[in-house]
Amino acid sequence: MVVIFEREGKRIKKAAKRSVTSTVAKAMLLILLLSVMITSFAIITLASSLNDAEAVNVAGSMRMQSYRLAHDIQTNSGQYALHIAQFEKSIYSPSMKALQNWTVPDDITHDYYQLITRWHELKHVLKGQNKQAYLDLVAGFVSQIDAFVFKLQEFSERKLIKLAWVGGLGLGGVLLISVFVVYFVRGQIVAPLRALVLASEQIKTRSFNVQLPESGETELGVLTRAFNKMAYDLGMLYRGMEKAVNEKTHKLQHANQSLKVLYDCSQELTASRITIDNFQAILKHLVSVEGIEGVELEINEIAEKSIRLSEGKTIVDGDKKQPLMLDGLHLGNLHWKSGFLARIRR
Repeated sequence: MVVIFEREGKRIKKAAKRSVTSTVAKAMLLILLLSVMITSFAIITLASSLNDAEAVNVAGSMRMQSYRLAHDIQTNSGQYALHIAQFEKSIYSPSMKALQNWTVPDDITHDYYQLITRWHELKHVLKGQNKQAYLDLVAGFVSQIDAFVFKLQEFSERKLIKLAWVGGLGLGGVLLISVFVVYFVRGQIVAPLRALVLASEQIKTRSFNVQLPESGETELGVLTRAFNKMAYDLGMLYRGMEKAVNEKTHKLQHANQSLKVLYDCSQELTASRITIDNFQAILKHLVSVEGIEGVELEINEIAEKSIRLSEGKTIVDGDKKQPLMLDGLHLGNLHWKSGFLARIRR
């Protein structure tokens, strides 16, 4: 049984030029791919943005630290060496080193290297004898840090905007595909199945005049055409059987009527003395049979004139005739306007 179902399934798929299941499966696969792409892009973007806020904060704090070193020089602060070490720690912090990653634009990485180079130059001044020269250089260094911070902020904003665009387009694509799947399923699956259910209900009520609209070259289209042919064949078979039953019923009724007529006629013939009235009663019984329009009995009398008895329509020349014989003796003739004897033979 399983093998038969598998063969039928393969045959239906082969007959269907446009597979409903394949279309839905492709749409679902496309939705899955879009979802995976959006999620992957979001994870990568968020992972690369984890250090962005910290890098901006650290770079921003480097401006304050630059001015603090200038203030230390002016006030001859005892924490001057500590503040130099803190600036060194900031510029080499993990969040700043992460700017050397491949996901970071080359111009930001280049600016970061320039900041390191400039810091080493200023560090040489800060640890030299002419510390006052730093006061003239700090403004340019802070401007360089400002430009670097601005680029970091722009880079972070661009990533968020790109994430929003990709997410929006991806979700829009998923929405469009979902709408397509809904309409496709309603048009190519739900509607044909509903029509098949209604048609099945009609067939249950023995109404075989079912003609479902074909739904294209799909599996359900093949099924619809097969259902239409099955309904037509069932209708032909049912009408043929109904006709045969009606014919059999009619023949049985006619046979029953004929038997009753024969019984009544035999009752008339079993009388102790058969008279003309008995023969007339027999003719009345014969006319009551379906299809008998008229009957006439001709009785031959020896050396006397023949007796004619009739019932129903008048018998004319050309109507059917049956000689009545007994032991080779011709007793008369029976005339009738129907195929009674032919029906009895059938």
